[in-house]
Amino acid sequence: MTEYGGQASQSSTYPDHPWTADKAVDGYLQHDNNESTCSFTKDFTSPTAWWKFSLRKTANVAYLEIYFRNRSADRHVGFSVFVFDDLGFMPTSSSPNKVFTQGSSPCPTPVLNVTVNKAARGIALFNTKNPPVETNCEGYEQDKRFSTIETCEVNYTYVIKQCFNICYWLTGCPYAHFGENCSPCGLCQDGLCDVFNGSCIQGCSTHGMKPPFCILCQDGFYGSDCTLPCGQCRHGSHCNKTTGICTEGCQGKWSGTKCDVCGKGFYGKDCNRACGKCKQDYCDKDTGVCPNGCQRRWDGSRCNECVTGFFGFSCENPCGHCVQTTCTQESGHCLRGCQENWEGARCDARLMTSEPNTGTIGGDLFATLFALVGIIMLIVLLRYRNVRKRQRSTRSELNTGVTSELNSNHIQEGRRRDTSGNSPGAPSNVQIPNVDGSLECGYYNLAYRGTDIVIDELQRCIATKTTGQNNNFLAEYKVIDTESI
Repeated sequence: MTEYGGQASQSSTYPDHPWTADKAVDGYLQHDNNESTCSFTKDFTSPTAWWKFSLRKTANVAYLEIYFRNRSADRHVGFSVFVFDDLGFMPTSSSPNKVFTQGSSPCPTPVLNVTVNKAARGIALFNTKNPPVETNCEGYEQDKRFSTIETCEVNYTYVIKQCFNICYWLTGCPYAHFGENCSPCGLCQDGLCDVFNGSCIQGCSTHGMKPPFCILCQDGFYGSDCTLPCGQCRHGSHCNKTTGICTEGCQGKWSGTKCDVCGKGFYGKDCNRACGKCKQDYCDKDTGVCPNGCQRRWDGSRCNECVTGFFGFSCENPCGHCVQTTCTQESGHCLRGCQENWEGARCDARLMTSEPNTGTIGGDLFATLFALVGIIMLIVLLRYRNVRKRQRSTRSELNTGVTSELNSNHIQEGRRRDTSGNSPGAPSNVQIPNVDGSLECGYYNLAYRGTDIVIDELQRCIATKTTGQNNNFLAEYKVIDTESI
């Protein structure tokens, strides 16, 4: 155990006496009355005293066996034990890494056993009477003015046990090892494990390790130091703690042997966000950005927006007449209103006004009116032609009958005139039926050669025809032989 040996020191020493600090670690076991084998501090004015021993290198300290002088053990009420790593360490009441404090009850015994179970570079003993402690321990009451540390040697009787005046037991193992066979500790925080069973005193060095020994990975982690999380294994199953492979397959859209790769067309921490309309259906697995650009009519870094002027699930519907041609992607509504002469939520209905402001509306109205006038004129023309056709047919029938009658009358009249002295071929006054069947005055010149027309009769017929604005007169007048007038 000499490889762990070191140097002892104390806060004060009696002059001209052999009670130095090294007496506590010289290997002599006499702590009854042979004071020459013990170490004493001497400062009758100081309320504190200390003794410390520095090891040559860090070791796992299991426990200490401290032997005080028999007749002065009570003086160590308020006594404390520290371990340290800094060789310049000086113990005080508030120093860190305290492993033991002796209370006022029960009173200290000549032999004190202290479990340390820490890796340390040194051990320090500290005693104080500031402030004083209320106790019934006799030795403490006699010397309240000052503190002292009085330790003697002991004999070591255990293997791998180093005994001096302060008998300390070292495992003899390197740092981060434990037990008689010096087995390595697990992945303990700061390498500190129990020197007897190897459990990690301050927990595991990584959160993926399984306490208390920190040798195996917890469920959900794998790797040599258990820092790698398992992938998204199916149904919450755990991966192999060495390889990370999900033996039961992957959950949801995850893929790969370790189920740590987001499948095609998806991205995100949970691989549950669909990529946009990217070219080649590929997007970045973390951000969703489309590195190859967007499909037709899609826009944005993730290709999840319609290009300006289109809307709908597939961005196939053009926006209406919106201001700045911008409409909502889902409904196509124009958020900034409609262009002039358009209305509706989508601005796709033309606004009709009494005073149109554009040539387009005027042109459309003119074309409509022109078409209506043309239709009316066509109807009038067709009706007029039908009326004319019926009139001509009726007149032709009348002319045929009248001509026959007139010829007969003309012959008779000629005969009468021959007997009365009138010249033959004179015009005759006859009743001619109108188109509607009524009889009106009508005069027809039935002469076949130049003869005189009776003016009196002609005037009478003109007067009769003029009465009531009968338009049949005009038709009849046109058939008169004007050369005979």
